[in-house]
Amino acid sequence: MYQRWTVSVADSETVKTLSEECGIDAVTARIAAARGLTTPELLNTFLSEDEVDFNPHSLSGITECAKVILSAIEDNKKILVFGDYDCDGVTSTALMYEYLSGVGARVSYKIPDRNEDGYGLSEKFVTEAAKEGIELIVTVDNGISCYDEVELARSLGIEVVITDHHKPQGEIPKAAAIVDPHIFEKDEYFSSLAGVGVAFVLVCALSGKTPAEVLWQYGDLVAAGTVSDVMQLTGLNRGIVRIGLDVMNSRARVGTAAIFEIAGLGDKKITTGGISFGLAPRINAAGRIGSAYTALDLLLTDDIDEARRIASTINEMNIRRQQIEQEITASAIEIIEKNRLKYDRIIVVSNRGWNPGVIGIAASKLVEKYGRPAIVLTEQGDITHGSCRGISGFSIFGALCEVSEILTKFGGHELAAGVTLKTEDIQEFRRKINSLETADNMPFMTVKSDCEADPTELNLETAYQLSEFEPFGAGNPTPVILIKKAKLEGITPLSGGNHQKLSLTKNGCHFKALLFGKKAHEMEVFIGDEVDLAVNIGVNEFRDTETLSIVIKHIRKSGSGGKDCEMAVRRYEDFMSARISPENAGKLLPSRDDFAAVYRLLISKGLVSKEAVLSALGKLIGYDKCSVCLDTLYDTELISTEIKEGTQLISLKKADNKKDLWSSATILKIKEIIKEV
Repeated sequence: MYQRWTVSVADSETVKTLSEECGIDAVTARIAAARGLTTPELLNTFLSEDEVDFNPHSLSGITECAKVILSAIEDNKKILVFGDYDCDGVTSTALMYEYLSGVGARVSYKIPDRNEDGYGLSEKFVTEAAKEGIELIVTVDNGISCYDEVELARSLGIEVVITDHHKPQGEIPKAAAIVDPHIFEKDEYFSSLAGVGVAFVLVCALSGKTPAEVLWQYGDLVAAGTVSDVMQLTGLNRGIVRIGLDVMNSRARVGTAAIFEIAGLGDKKITTGGISFGLAPRINAAGRIGSAYTALDLLLTDDIDEARRIASTINEMNIRRQQIEQEITASAIEIIEKNRLKYDRIIVVSNRGWNPGVIGIAASKLVEKYGRPAIVLTEQGDITHGSCRGISGFSIFGALCEVSEILTKFGGHELAAGVTLKTEDIQEFRRKINSLETADNMPFMTVKSDCEADPTELNLETAYQLSEFEPFGAGNPTPVILIKKAKLEGITPLSGGNHQKLSLTKNGCHFKALLFGKKAHEMEVFIGDEVDLAVNIGVNEFRDTETLSIVIKHIRKSGSGGKDCEMAVRRYEDFMSARISPENAGKLLPSRDDFAAVYRLLISKGLVSKEAVLSALGKLIGYDKCSVCLDTLYDTELISTEIKEGTQLISLKKADNKKDLWSSATILKIKEIIKEV
């Protein structure tokens, strides 16, 4: 997959000033400057941004929400907290229920089933609430789009308080009170809050306690929901998550402690990474594979034995979720490769019976693999449901808006959305969304580095200094450092070949770096290559010894990329999807020397991935011509291909007789297009 690489370049005087006045090294200063922290004052303010001090009543609607709820408590009314099945929704429900039950309210909770009920308050739950004598429904992490459901509740004598963080789409419900920081522009300070963050502000108003006091009680829940929902970790959220992590590390509730223990993090300091890869996937797995109530029970219990039992159950759900996700992703890749859907600007892949609770994760995996938006659809009779994942610089939600006439339901935001349509309309949906003018201008996935550095500049002190930028997440990602033109001297497989340890050298400096999640057959570079690395650095602790950890996020052959390469990539994609002009088709024809270069590489390397061939020769003969060479060799049965764990592998075949490359189907097709001029 082609990616565009960029690196920030800081003003040298700014770097010098930051380094001297803040006592930081040059690498840290470059990264700070790249993030807009260009003066000592800005940097010091950012690093000390851990206080959470605000007036909860300054958020529109909070005062009214608090009045309705406090009145219901005083009148001993039956209250229902209605949540959502993801980690943000489950932590929101736990927070609101735990607070209300703690002050003596007659309170219960409900969470919809992802597969059976879908998202948000529904007629079913409102009707059930009326039968159960519920007099007040408090929504958390949902409700702002439930106009009809609120009307039904009102007609049945049930008051509704809505707490949500999603942008309103359509008419605002006529609830007894509403708090959503996206309704009024003046609430911008709170606009990055997750659903659990809005619930937290409401609890501040209900309790009369300071935000810091409330966070010390519920901060672990607020941090978990905020990080899991990929909210911006700047401003208010940065302080919330910092305090929440302190709570997790100092006195974690037994439920989260049990999850971290089973995730192998029980004896480690919990960071946002621990939430993102340890806690959140398991909480989410309950809602995807089983019941979100299992995750809620875990967060609410104070019995360590019960917590460990539930954590074990949830862990098994997560393992099953991973298995289903891998099966769906592998099946989707097979369909995409077989039908050449990977050359579409927006990948739309469908199948009958895929688990609707997992297809969103599969869509994310496809985006990672192919570098373009992906929509995964599961056909369920006459109706098809789907999850969409986009890339930075292209709004998948905006694309859905442009083809909304063929959809029965959709919603979401720039990078993620859900969609429902008639099964019979799938092909037309694929055609229409790929025919959009915005799709024609699809951006490339970008690898962004905060600064370039020599490996001699990277040390433990740099890692310590960068750790002060935590918590990392959306809006404040883990710093990425670019190392250019390092020679790859060796590759050592780890964990049964699932990960690799690379030995490299540059300017006489020998260093090692870890590449996680890459198997040998997936590597796109060879030993002896000069490579560029985009890395994270950190501190590795082992047996009371600390060493510098260098983790590779992306690797490519040095000299790859540039506008010429990007144009070649697009030319080949246009050819494969029948969009190419005769003029551009003429640029695809390879020479005999081009074929010879590809053939020599395949002889020397044996079984290799297609991407490795393109990486090795793309700069020399062009990505497009190199791809045409491979297609031609396949047409003439000089090479064979196979898909291994989602990677297309190529090997030479023994030729029984001489082959006429210029009469291959691929070459003839190009020549036919050229004749159209």
